[in-house]
Amino acid sequence: MPRTIASRAATLTALALVAGGCQSGAAPTAPGASASPAVSPVSPAVSVRPTAPPGEWRAVDGLPEACGARVAVEPAAAVPPLAWRGCASGRGGCAVFEATWGARGDGLRFRPGALEPVFEDADGVHLAYLRRDADHTLSIVQALDGAAEAAWRSPERGCLVVAAASRHGLAARAIVPDEARAGGAPHYLGAAPRGAPVALTMTPAALDPRLPLSQSVARGATTLTIEAVGAGGGVRGAAFSIARGAFVPGAADGEPAVERPLPVEGGMIALAATVPSSLVWVSDAGARRALVTPSAGHHVTWFALDRARADAVVWTEASIDGASPASLWVAPLAPGGVLGPARRVADVPADRPFVANAGVVAIVEAPDRARVLRLSDGASAALWREPDLAWTEPLWVNDEAAWFVVTDLEPHEAGFPARAGLVRVARPPLAPR
Repeated sequence: MPRTIASRAATLTALALVAGGCQSGAAPTAPGASASPAVSPVSPAVSVRPTAPPGEWRAVDGLPEACGARVAVEPAAAVPPLAWRGCASGRGGCAVFEATWGARGDGLRFRPGALEPVFEDADGVHLAYLRRDADHTLSIVQALDGAAEAAWRSPERGCLVVAAASRHGLAARAIVPDEARAGGAPHYLGAAPRGAPVALTMTPAALDPRLPLSQSVARGATTLTIEAVGAGGGVRGAAFSIARGAFVPGAADGEPAVERPLPVEGGMIALAATVPSSLVWVSDAGARRALVTPSAGHHVTWFALDRARADAVVWTEASIDGASPASLWVAPLAPGGVLGPARRVADVPADRPFVANAGVVAIVEAPDRARVLRLSDGASAALWREPDLAWTEPLWVNDEAAWFVVTDLEPHEAGFPARAGLVRVARPPLAPR
């Protein structure tokens, strides 16, 4: 299993267990004011004691009443917009959102979803994330620069509801502990149109009993994809047909297991836990086909889909012994899960997750340094961390800016890299090579 996937599995396992019972190189000013969040003057984040979210909250349809999960009737009234402030460095085109709830170093204070937590449309950039307050966990879908669009509240001891969203609609996953089942199932899935979270109804969904824990769900046009994480750290991906209300044959039970399942029209693309690891296509009917089989001595370490480029597939291959950097590749995706000619773009650090969008990749190379890289020619530029916040992973990139998840801990501190918020940096110019 690639190291990035293994470490992420351990993180997700910890989350499920608890819930159940980036100085030099200032970035230029943003080219368009519409892409910049409203920011306040620079001020340190102050931890405040959370209170119950305001507004009306209803029981989630389909879940046992004892589970205690609730959905916000008016999400924008229940959850405030993210509070952006100017960056401490003072560089133009830079803004910070730092979670003011929870304790410093709390790994569950702010956590973007694991499977494609961001999507972009004509209304802007939208994020699905978890935030843990004193006695509950909120799963929120929110415009990065605006109002909350959906919100679910889970009690400290009870069900955990985790939501996702895409241009196709909303999805949610519920984990129900033994004491809250009342004879019901341990796992539920649901889907609803965007703008109608109250209409989301949960359906019992039996996952592999060896992997009972999960916190990842993504929404496609025809399927939900789920990543289940077992107590022992194992990972298994699955696809759930929205129309049939059942799992896709072969996606849930096929061998070898798949990881990081991302939905596309007519199926999903995932990492296959082969030796060496590879990329596969799984259709809505359950048929499986290899997409990328790396050369001898190499494995696929990560992949992403460029949704703005018709789901072009971007991936990295690295030597199994870790003796050299990873190679970044891109290929177009045709209907039916057919991969077009692949093109090698550049070398990047091995075993580093990245995001891809609008023909550009964003990647964190080290706690103090991130990079944006153009897929057409490999041109790139470095982005340096803020003095009080270190990069942890990329979140999103578009024509105007790049967003990164940050931590308020330093690499030598216990708990690093517990996520504490986001930094948005205007994209630097990428000179042709």
